[in-house]
Formats: sequence, structure tokens, C-alpha cells
Amino acid sequence: RGAPRKAGMNKIVVHLAAFGLLSILAGCATSGPKGTDVTRFHLDKPIAPQPVNIEAADSNAADSLAFNSYSNIIAAELKKIGLEQVAGDSAALLAVVNVTRSMQQAPPKRSAFSIGVGGGSYGSGGGIGAGVNMPVSGNDKYNGVFVTELEVKLIERETNTVTWEGSAMRATPSGGGNATEVVQQLATALFQDFPGESGTTVTVN
Repeated sequence: RGAPRKAGMNKIVVHLAAFGLLSILAGCATSGPKGTDVTRFHLDKPIAPQPVNIEAADSNAADSLAFNSYSNIIAAELKKIGLEQVAGDSAALLAVVNVTRSMQQAPPKRSAFSIGVGGGSYGSGGGIGAGVNMPVSGNDKYNGVFVTELEVKLIERETNTVTWEGSAMRATPSGGGNATEVVQQLATALFQDFPGESGTTVTVN
């Protein structure tokens, strides 16, 4: 009589184990990339409160509605750290902003983020828009995610030296917020604990 009971208990254990495995798999299937990956580089010296001009990395996008929206977001975050936007191009400090947004099937990868801190050879490049990129991948977990990346460089106008630069990237599922909302999340994460630890990538939820 003892043996059948043991067999029945084994069946219950197997069923529970199977249920647990299915729950784990279901969780993996529904979970997506979370958090904002932030990387910053700087010269490890204070940036004094001062006026700042904000420009688009792509001059062709400077007058677009999208850039105006992003610029307002960046201006609000810069003001929190003592850098207040002023009109024109006379400020000694320049903030160059670049936003890219793409659809990816593979796990999100950063763009070629340039490290120009301390250099004197800044030149405009990149762009602001919503390009679509569909790399080939067998990883269905990332199907249909939008990857948005914000890059900001703080440049001393007189010497053309990059004193601080940062990049923030976030992947969101289709329908997971419009570009402006996501850029706001990126900007908040990027300037959190400014200037941040140089050369380190952190994830901000």
C-alpha cells in the first residue's frame, strides 16, 4: 500500500515542477528589455553653473518640431545642474544633442558612441529622427522593440573641447510610449547624479 502512495506523490511533484517551468517560460516570453543604459565620459573637473546654447548634431534637423521638443527636455534637465539655456550662439558652453530611434529584432546594441572628451576636433554629425533598422536575428524575445538613444556633448566653444559627453539608451516594446516620452526618460537618467562616473555604464530603471 505504501508504494502506490509514493508514486502518487511523485506525480504531484512532477506536475508542480512542470507548472513552475511553464511559469518561468511564460515570464521569459512576456518580459522585455527594461531600464535605461547610461554611459558617461568627462574630464573629472567641475562644470560651473553658466549659460548654455543647445544645438542639434544634425543642422538639418535644427528647425524640426521633433528637435524643438527634445531641446526643451534637455534644457530643463540642464537647468537642474546649473546650466541655463540662452538664445543665440554666444554662450561659452555648447550642448550638442543627438537622438536616434530605430526598430530592432536583435538585442539592442549601441550606436558607435564616439569618445571625444578632452579633444579639440568636434564636428557635427549624426542626426535626429526615426530611422528604421531591421537586423537579422533569431532571438524572438526582442522582436518589435524600439531602441531610442540620446547623446549629449558639452563643448567649450572657445577651445572646441568636449568636457562631458553621455549616452542613454532604452528599448521599449511597440506601443510602449511615444518618442518624446522616451526621450524624457533618457534625459532624466542621463543627467542623474551628474556628472556621473566616467567610463562606466549603469542601468537606471
